[in-house]
Amino acid sequence: MNGATIVCESPSMRHRPDIDGLRAVSVIAVVLFHTHAGAPGGYVGVDVFFVISGSLITRLILNDLSMGTFSIADFWERRFRRIMPALSVMIGAVLLAGYCLLLPNQLDELARSSLAQSLLLANVYFWRDTGYFAAPADHKPLLHTWSLAVEEQFYLVFPLFLVILRKLGCSAIKSILAAILTLSFAAAVYGAFRHPAASFFLLPTRAWELLAGSLLVVIPDSFRFRKLFNEAASTVGIAAIAVAVLTFDQRTLFPGFAALLPVGGAAAILFTNSHCLTWVGRLLSVPPLVFVGRISYSLYLWHWPIIVYMKIALGTINRWDLTLAAVTCSLIVAYLSWRYVELPFRRRAPSANRPVLFTCVGALQVLFISISTAYMATGGLPSRHLELQTIVADVEDFPLEYASFIPELENSRIPVIGHKVHDPGRFDFALFGDSHALSLAPLFDSVSKRHGLTGLVIATNGVSPFLLDEYDSSIDVGKRNRLFFEALAKNHIEDVCLVVRWDWQFNKRGMCGAFCSVLMSLEEAGVHRLWLFRQVPCQPLGDAYSQQIIASFRFPTLVSLPRTSVEQYRQQVEIENALFDKRPVLKTLAVELVDTSGKCFDTEGYSRVLESGRALYRDDDHLSRKGAAELLGETVHYVLSRIAKERAVD
Repeated sequence: MNGATIVCESPSMRHRPDIDGLRAVSVIAVVLFHTHAGAPGGYVGVDVFFVISGSLITRLILNDLSMGTFSIADFWERRFRRIMPALSVMIGAVLLAGYCLLLPNQLDELARSSLAQSLLLANVYFWRDTGYFAAPADHKPLLHTWSLAVEEQFYLVFPLFLVILRKLGCSAIKSILAAILTLSFAAAVYGAFRHPAASFFLLPTRAWELLAGSLLVVIPDSFRFRKLFNEAASTVGIAAIAVAVLTFDQRTLFPGFAALLPVGGAAAILFTNSHCLTWVGRLLSVPPLVFVGRISYSLYLWHWPIIVYMKIALGTINRWDLTLAAVTCSLIVAYLSWRYVELPFRRRAPSANRPVLFTCVGALQVLFISISTAYMATGGLPSRHLELQTIVADVEDFPLEYASFIPELENSRIPVIGHKVHDPGRFDFALFGDSHALSLAPLFDSVSKRHGLTGLVIATNGVSPFLLDEYDSSIDVGKRNRLFFEALAKNHIEDVCLVVRWDWQFNKRGMCGAFCSVLMSLEEAGVHRLWLFRQVPCQPLGDAYSQQIIASFRFPTLVSLPRTSVEQYRQQVEIENALFDKRPVLKTLAVELVDTSGKCFDTEGYSRVLESGRALYRDDDHLSRKGAAELLGETVHYVLSRIAKERAVD
């Protein structure tokens, strides 16, 4: 037999500690990424896992085929023993913890993801539901199971495929695997640009990473390099992984060309250390890394739910002590899972136990599906947390019904607030802005009705009213503004209330010019007065603030709620003034600054955020409906009463 035939038909199954070490590097990168601990590209650890899995699974199948002992039932039994017991324990714990900790909508989402996982479709669910890097994804305890679904789907198809290919000979295996790898990689590159979420989550665009490991197995023994080359290639491989972990981030187009770094790096390490360890292989074989590699599957399973539930319970883990606690807890639970769940089930039992194994696994899946269905059918069991329902409503109820996009402006379907009976073609005022205007729209609506006023709302969530050179938006801001100014002129609107998140604009290039341009366009549209609303005090912790509000109410002795002080708010006002002072001198447009801070602070000089079980903020910078009425009710009443008095005189 030539070298190619030997390697293809009888691949070595010896244990390689350097692969355990490479697993450790992979899972450490993922954990560092999920804890925001200096590895912005740590998500590529999953890609390294894929290469390792593809190599080991192919080697296992070809070894059994060469010995004439391969069977699909045996293969799937081994996969079940390797994957399902630890996964099932984790899913059960997550569902139980979800019952205790999650809010109704969160529990409903958990149930849906658990159901998808039971059907081996977790990656499809998260593709359709949200992006891997999206903020809401930070609170999804089973998000990490998407990668397990990719591998499970691969395991269902690949063994049958390999059995068929082997009948064609080793050369055919290499050629066909290389061709499929090329097609999958091309799809990943295209998808990274055109369909990034699908490309990230789905098997067709991830298969090439698993197949990269598979191809390593069928490379003939004669195709080996000298020690010096292996040392260099292994060094480049570990460096490529390190570069990806340290320099990639959420903006990297992935898994396109960028994925070549972690995938190529992992393949280089596996290949160059297959016969004799390089210095990288010896480094990866040190006992601490080997140990972490052995528990890497359980560590991957448990670290993310622990992090998510700690965030949910405490509002955040963006503190070194909480991060250390989360990692330590993950390591302890991972060891226990490996020692008392993984190892016992991975020991080969007589085939007579196979029906028992599949029956138990099937019963667990039926149980999890039943629990998930019950959670979904009841809308997340809202009766569990009655004391939190008021806060939940205040935090989650964002008034998107007032949003207006280009189609609404083009077809005169702009949202109307206030008194609905009015003269056609004449409105008393317009509320203009971004999501901050939307958060105040219900308040403007109710106060307008009391004063007999009718207004238009031209506001879009996440879209600045200012046309900035570097502004990245899914809509044409210039066209939206032009249609808005035309609507102002057409409807003879003389008063405009401009409500935006100012601190989001300050550092953007061209902001001053864009601000002045909007003011001049308002004057040209016939607006006589612009009510320029200051931003309400912005709170610490960013998007995690809503969860912090709930956590502080639920665990007041454990969680303190940071709040902005009067002194800190004064700094915000000074930055706003630096922009407002640059506004142009206008002939007919009067600009009145509206102070929004009058009732925003308590007697101790800190922001009012949570009072009497009601959340006044829905996140770090948006007021809830209750907060808008409580903190800005008098302010909006003052503005609209001024407008009403002048309309009465007219």
